[in-house]
Amino acid sequence: MLDETTQETLPSEATHETFPGEVSASATAARNVSRLRSQKGWSLAYAAKAANIGKSTLAQLESGTSNPSLETLWAVARAFGVPIGSLIGSVHGLSRLVTPRDRTRLESSSHAYQIQMLLSLGPLRGIEISLLETEPGPARVSEPHLPGSIEHVYVIEGGLRVSPGDGSFSDLSVGDFFSFSAEVAHSYEALSPGTRGLVVMQYT
Repeated sequence: MLDETTQETLPSEATHETFPGEVSASATAARNVSRLRSQKGWSLAYAAKAANIGKSTLAQLESGTSNPSLETLWAVARAFGVPIGSLIGSVHGLSRLVTPRDRTRLESSSHAYQIQMLLSLGPLRGIEISLLETEPGPARVSEPHLPGSIEHVYVIEGGLRVSPGDGSFSDLSVGDFFSFSAEVAHSYEALSPGTRGLVVMQYT
Protein backbone atom coordinates (compact mmCIF):
# COMPACT_ATOMS: atom_id res chain seq x y z
CA MET A 1 0.00 0.00 0.00
CA LEU A 2 1.40 3.38 -0.93
CA ASP A 3 1.81 6.02 1.74
CA GLU A 4 -0.49 8.82 0.59
CA THR A 5 0.89 11.30 3.12
CA THR A 6 4.54 11.31 2.00
CA GLN A 7 5.58 12.70 -1.34
CA GLU A 8 8.96 13.94 -2.51
CA THR A 9 9.20 17.26 -4.30
CA LEU A 10 11.82 16.91 -7.00
CA PRO A 11 13.91 19.90 -8.12
CA SER A 12 12.76 22.01 -11.04
CA GLU A 13 12.99 20.40 -14.44
CA ALA A 14 16.22 20.86 -16.37
CA THR A 15 16.63 23.01 -19.44
CA HIS A 16 19.29 22.91 -22.14
CA GLU A 17 20.05 24.13 -25.60
CA THR A 18 19.19 21.66 -28.34
CA PHE A 19 20.50 20.93 -31.79
CA PRO A 20 18.07 21.81 -34.59
CA GLY A 21 15.95 18.68 -34.97
CA GLU A 22 17.33 17.07 -31.80
CA VAL A 23 15.13 14.32 -30.37
CA SER A 24 12.93 15.64 -27.56
CA ALA A 25 12.62 13.55 -24.42
CA SER A 26 9.28 15.24 -23.70
CA ALA A 27 7.24 13.85 -26.61
CA THR A 28 8.72 10.35 -26.44
CA ALA A 29 8.37 10.11 -22.66
CA ALA A 30 4.79 11.42 -22.82
CA ARG A 31 3.76 8.56 -25.12
CA ASN A 32 5.63 5.86 -23.25
CA VAL A 33 4.62 6.91 -19.74
CA SER A 34 0.98 7.14 -20.73
CA ARG A 35 1.16 3.71 -22.37
CA LEU A 36 2.86 2.07 -19.37
CA ARG A 37 0.38 3.60 -16.91
CA SER A 38 -2.52 2.37 -19.04
CA GLN A 39 -1.04 -1.13 -19.20
CA LYS A 40 -0.81 -1.26 -15.41
CA GLY A 41 -4.31 0.16 -14.99
CA TRP A 42 -3.03 2.87 -12.66
CA SER A 43 -4.75 6.19 -12.13
CA LEU A 44 -2.68 9.36 -12.50
CA ALA A 45 -2.79 9.90 -8.75
CA TYR A 46 -1.71 6.32 -7.98
CA ALA A 47 1.19 6.44 -10.46
CA ALA A 48 2.37 9.79 -9.05
CA LYS A 49 2.39 8.36 -5.50
CA ALA A 50 4.24 5.25 -6.70
CA ALA A 51 6.92 7.49 -8.24
CA ASN A 52 6.91 9.82 -5.22
CA ILE A 53 6.36 12.87 -7.42
CA GLY A 54 3.56 15.40 -7.65
CA LYS A 55 0.42 14.56 -9.60
CA SER A 56 0.80 17.78 -11.60
CA THR A 57 4.40 16.82 -12.48
CA LEU A 58 3.23 13.49 -13.89
CA ALA A 59 0.32 15.14 -15.72
CA GLN A 60 2.72 17.58 -17.39
CA LEU A 61 5.05 14.71 -18.27
CA GLU A 62 2.22 12.74 -19.94
CA SER A 63 1.00 15.80 -21.82
CA GLY A 64 4.49 16.55 -23.14
CA THR A 65 4.38 20.10 -21.79
CA SER A 66 7.40 19.77 -19.48
CA ASN A 67 11.08 19.11 -20.12
CA PRO A 68 11.60 16.22 -17.65
CA SER A 69 14.79 16.07 -15.63
CA LEU A 70 16.86 12.92 -15.25
CA GLU A 71 15.66 12.60 -11.65
CA THR A 72 11.98 12.75 -12.62
CA LEU A 73 12.33 10.10 -15.31
CA TRP A 74 14.33 7.80 -13.02
CA ALA A 75 11.60 8.11 -10.38
CA VAL A 76 8.90 7.20 -12.89
CA ALA A 77 10.94 4.34 -14.36
CA ARG A 78 11.51 2.84 -10.90
CA ALA A 79 7.79 3.07 -10.13
CA PHE A 80 6.94 1.14 -13.31
CA GLY A 81 9.81 -1.30 -12.79
CA VAL A 82 11.40 -0.58 -16.18
CA PRO A 83 14.74 0.82 -17.41
CA ILE A 84 14.79 4.53 -18.16
CA GLY A 85 15.26 3.68 -21.83
CA SER A 86 11.74 2.27 -21.84
CA LEU A 87 10.51 5.83 -21.28
CA ILE A 88 12.68 7.69 -23.77
CA GLY A 89 13.62 4.97 -26.27
CA SER A 90 11.88 4.22 -29.53
CA VAL A 91 11.48 1.12 -31.67
CA HIS A 92 14.02 0.79 -34.48
CA GLY A 93 15.77 -1.86 -36.56
CA LEU A 94 19.13 -3.44 -35.75
CA SER A 95 20.90 -1.22 -38.31
CA ARG A 96 20.85 2.35 -37.06
CA LEU A 97 22.97 5.48 -37.39
CA VAL A 98 22.84 7.79 -34.35
CA THR A 99 24.03 11.36 -34.95
CA PRO A 100 24.20 14.10 -32.27
CA ARG A 101 20.76 15.29 -33.40
CA ASP A 102 19.32 11.81 -32.85
CA ARG A 103 20.33 11.53 -29.21
CA THR A 104 17.80 11.99 -26.46
CA ARG A 105 19.49 14.22 -23.88
CA LEU A 106 18.62 14.20 -20.17
CA GLU A 107 20.10 16.60 -17.62
CA SER A 108 20.21 16.43 -13.86
CA SER A 109 18.34 19.26 -12.16
CA SER A 110 20.80 19.35 -9.25
CA HIS A 111 24.24 18.43 -10.68
CA ALA A 112 26.42 19.29 -13.67
CA TYR A 113 25.59 15.89 -15.09
CA GLN A 114 23.79 14.74 -18.22
CA ILE A 115 23.34 11.62 -20.29
CA GLN A 116 22.57 11.23 -23.98
CA MET A 117 20.86 7.96 -24.87
CA LEU A 118 22.58 6.27 -27.80
CA LEU A 119 20.84 2.90 -27.78
CA SER A 120 18.04 1.30 -25.81
CA LEU A 121 16.93 -2.23 -26.62
CA GLY A 122 14.77 -2.45 -23.49
CA PRO A 123 14.74 -4.98 -20.66
CA LEU A 124 13.86 -7.95 -22.88
CA ARG A 125 16.90 -7.43 -25.10
CA GLY A 126 19.03 -6.46 -22.18
CA ILE A 127 21.16 -3.42 -23.01
CA GLU A 128 21.25 0.38 -22.97
CA ILE A 129 24.17 2.60 -24.01
CA SER A 130 24.47 6.26 -23.11
CA LEU A 131 27.05 9.04 -23.25
CA LEU A 132 27.77 10.56 -19.84
CA GLU A 133 29.03 14.15 -19.54
CA THR A 134 29.76 15.69 -16.15
CA GLU A 135 31.77 18.44 -14.44
CA PRO A 136 33.54 18.61 -11.07
CA GLY A 137 31.23 19.11 -8.09
CA PRO A 138 29.37 16.99 -5.55
CA ALA A 139 29.02 13.32 -6.41
CA ARG A 140 25.72 12.42 -8.05
CA VAL A 141 24.04 9.45 -6.37
CA SER A 142 22.04 7.13 -8.62
CA GLU A 143 19.28 5.08 -7.04
CA PRO A 144 19.31 1.26 -7.43
CA HIS A 145 18.41 -0.05 -10.87
CA LEU A 146 16.41 -3.17 -11.65
CA PRO A 147 17.38 -6.46 -9.93
CA GLY A 148 20.23 -8.15 -11.79
CA SER A 149 21.44 -4.90 -13.40
CA ILE A 150 25.14 -4.55 -14.16
CA GLU A 151 26.62 -1.16 -15.04
CA HIS A 152 29.75 -0.71 -17.15
CA VAL A 153 31.56 2.61 -17.61
CA TYR A 154 34.41 3.52 -19.99
CA VAL A 155 36.14 6.92 -19.60
CA ILE A 156 36.64 8.84 -22.85
CA GLU A 157 37.85 12.19 -21.48
CA GLY A 158 38.81 13.52 -18.05
CA GLY A 159 38.60 11.50 -14.87
CA LEU A 160 35.74 9.87 -12.99
CA ARG A 161 35.35 8.57 -9.43
CA VAL A 162 32.91 5.67 -9.26
CA SER A 163 31.51 4.49 -5.93
CA PRO A 164 29.65 1.19 -6.49
CA GLY A 165 27.75 1.39 -3.21
CA ASP A 166 29.86 -0.92 -1.07
CA GLY A 167 31.84 1.83 0.65
CA SER A 168 34.72 1.68 -1.85
CA PHE A 169 35.54 3.90 -4.82
CA SER A 170 37.67 3.70 -7.96
CA ASP A 171 39.27 6.69 -9.70
CA LEU A 172 39.16 6.12 -13.44
CA SER A 173 41.33 7.79 -16.07
CA VAL A 174 40.97 7.93 -19.86
CA GLY A 175 40.79 4.39 -21.24
CA ASP A 176 39.79 2.79 -17.92
CA PHE A 177 36.79 0.44 -17.84
CA PHE A 178 34.86 -0.46 -14.68
CA SER A 179 31.91 -2.80 -14.05
CA PHE A 180 29.75 -3.15 -10.96
CA SER A 181 26.35 -4.31 -9.73
CA ALA A 182 23.80 -1.50 -10.12
CA GLU A 183 21.28 -3.12 -7.76
CA VAL A 184 22.31 -0.72 -4.97
CA ALA A 185 22.70 3.07 -4.85
CA HIS A 186 25.97 4.19 -6.46
CA SER A 187 27.58 7.47 -7.47
CA TYR A 188 29.69 9.25 -10.06
CA GLU A 189 31.96 12.24 -9.44
CA ALA A 190 33.94 14.09 -12.10
CA LEU A 191 37.60 14.55 -11.18
CA SER A 192 38.38 17.01 -13.98
CA PRO A 193 36.49 19.39 -16.26
CA GLY A 194 34.92 18.01 -19.41
CA THR A 195 34.68 14.43 -18.16
CA ARG A 196 32.91 12.13 -20.62
CA GLY A 197 32.32 8.40 -20.68
CA LEU A 198 30.25 5.62 -22.17
CA VAL A 199 27.83 3.89 -19.81
CA VAL A 200 26.41 0.49 -20.69
CA MET A 201 23.51 -0.88 -18.68
CA GLN A 202 23.15 -4.65 -18.85
CA TYR A 203 19.90 -6.25 -17.67
CA THR A 204 20.22 -9.94 -16.84
